[in-house]
Amino acid sequence: MGIEVYEVQSAALGHGVYNCKKQQLLASGWQAGAGDKFEDYDETIIQVLNVIENDTLADYTPALAKGDRISAGEFRDCDGLVFRIGFPATPSVRMARTTKAAGEAQQITCNLMGNNGNEITTGLGSGIEVYFKPTNDADINAALPRLADDDYLFVQNIAGKWWCVTVLQASKDCVCSS
Repeated sequence: MGIEVYEVQSAALGHGVYNCKKQQLLASGWQAGAGDKFEDYDETIIQVLNVIENDTLADYTPALAKGDRISAGEFRDCDGLVFRIGFPATPSVRMARTTKAAGEAQQITCNLMGNNGNEITTGLGSGIEVYFKPTNDADINAALPRLADDDYLFVQNIAGKWWCVTVLQASKDCVCSS
């Protein structure tokens, strides 16, 4: 069996295993299905391991969201058991939207933006913690640019944690005299 495309439906076992539906490419785009014709539509949920997430931290957060796609193939272990293992077909740098203003911390809660451009407000991809490393270890409410509710950020999942790829600069408010 060759490489196939799967669409993420939900997290499965954690640590990079997702419940997915097999996809087929039609003239109108990718759609769920397993046969030669769209009439052979298959609702079967298949578990697929995202290889990029194979060595995650104890505070693991899924790197993929509902609707993301994985290119995967079947692999057999020494006992003949079949596993589907693949790589995400979604860019590693994603857009996210803050759900509150920055506080006295080095992380903020965000929702990922889906492949369709809409904010993911429930389920896989919503309520993710995005971490920052501002200069001088400042809290993000004391860094530039200032982050408010509904701001957009670029984020990337690295080793099971979402990180903001925008560098924040530490700042100090001051009263200037003329």
